[in-house]
Amino acid sequence: MKVKIRKLSLLYAKELKQIINNKEIKWCGKYISHSYHLSKVKKYILGQLKLKNYLEFAILVDNKFVGTISLEKIDKIKKEASIGYWVAKSYRGKGIATKAVKLVVSFGFKKLKLKRIYAKVKKSNIQSLRVLDNAGFEKKGMSKNEYYYRVVKLSLNPKT
Repeated sequence: MKVKIRKLSLLYAKELKQIINNKEIKWCGKYISHSYHLSKVKKYILGQLKLKNYLEFAILVDNKFVGTISLEKIDKIKKEASIGYWVAKSYRGKGIATKAVKLVVSFGFKKLKLKRIYAKVKKSNIQSLRVLDNAGFEKKGMSKNEYYYRVVKLSLNPKT
């Protein structure tokens, strides 16, 4: 199983629409209505591509679209960003999200010269917490409802 990331583009609109329509993810895209027509999905993707300080990638498994991963709130002065991701239900629990997170972390450190990438995850989201642990993120704090994780640029190679 080969996991790759590619910049999100209209090439993935049909697959994204199918996953949304199967209700495999809890969707919150601002351009997507409850009708989930292909035109709305395309509008969402085009909107994401225009956002400043934000990069969204398609997660591909053996060249099949299975989710997205993003670097958000990219701060070029502080050299940090937040990470967010989701994988279609039928592909969860297979290490795909962990591999995608490692790829995006490497991209962020090498290409964007970030020094810190962080994530905020609800403590009830056990799968996502496991992904971050397995990708080398360290727990750095906790609020009432969320764990805060971040990875600091101690090494370009997150723990494997």
